[in-house]
Amino acid sequence: MRLNQGCQKIQVSAKRTAFTRRLPQPERFDVVFVMGLHKTGTSLLTEYLANCFLDTSTITNPRERGYGWKAIPRYLTRECAIVRRINQLYRANALLSTTSEEVGSFCDAQEEMERFFQLWSEPIVIKAPFFAYSLSDWLKTSLRVGRRACVCITIRPLPQVIKAWDSAPFTQVLLAQGELPRLIKALGYEVARARTNGVEIREFTYDELISFIDLPGQELTGPIK
Repeated sequence: MRLNQGCQKIQVSAKRTAFTRRLPQPERFDVVFVMGLHKTGTSLLTEYLANCFLDTSTITNPRERGYGWKAIPRYLTRECAIVRRINQLYRANALLSTTSEEVGSFCDAQEEMERFFQLWSEPIVIKAPFFAYSLSDWLKTSLRVGRRACVCITIRPLPQVIKAWDSAPFTQVLLAQGELPRLIKALGYEVARARTNGVEIREFTYDELISFIDLPGQELTGPIK
């Protein structure tokens, strides 16, 4: 019995070490893109990385969802308004539902991405599931402005994802609209393209995240994104 418990502890320790080694280090990267399907642990991973990348004393509101991101110096997490708007344009284009007004904005999106990076001289961690539609251009822009980028992807078994989507109002709407298969396809395409271009990609499972990440005040047993 004790031998089995000892072996289990060793296995858990080895898994934790492997998980920690896969985390991107701030001395190697200036920007980390966190992406994955909704409800796969993207918010938890983003918050953890932001705490690792930056001095936590500068984080005035770690629960910020992006609506007032300009008020938070040196810290950007979740989907800030400007990132969300750009990604929605790419998503609309992918769905062939762009209006003539949006097409003009879409053509200026890369310039807006560049201005976005120029606003942040410090390392940043950005999370957005809809990077699945725009990651390639975000990576091109980050390279053009001299930012070293890494992509972190969260993974969760599809049956669990469907169940989680069906439990939250926002993702319930996406599920009803048939967004899930489109998002899976787009995500696979963008990740494969990034790998082909030599971008460093780190993958994290949902089970790893809820097992090995412990944030102050974060309830790991509750629903997370």
